[in-house]
Amino acid sequence: MEVNEMENKKGGPKPPVFCYICGRQYGSLSIAIHEPKCLEKFHIENNKLPKNQRRSEPKRPAVVLDESECFIGYLPPPQLNKG
Repeated sequence: MEVNEMENKKGGPKPPVFCYICGRQYGSLSIAIHEPKCLEKFHIENNKLPKNQRRSEPKRPAVVLDESECFIGYLPPPQLNKG
């Protein structure tokens, strides 16, 4: 692989990020705008349900930042030992 190819891949667009609340795909910058609105919508819709059908608020997973501290994505949840 040539040096120019690596530079292009490193400087290219960032991969999409998925909202931990609704599962939709967003850009790395727009996810910060989307999340508070999505959480608000979650509460509105959840409060319309009977109490026995309501879900607990989704917890934000740990985030991954790049070297310039820009959002990249979420860490997967820890795996439970089944042994």
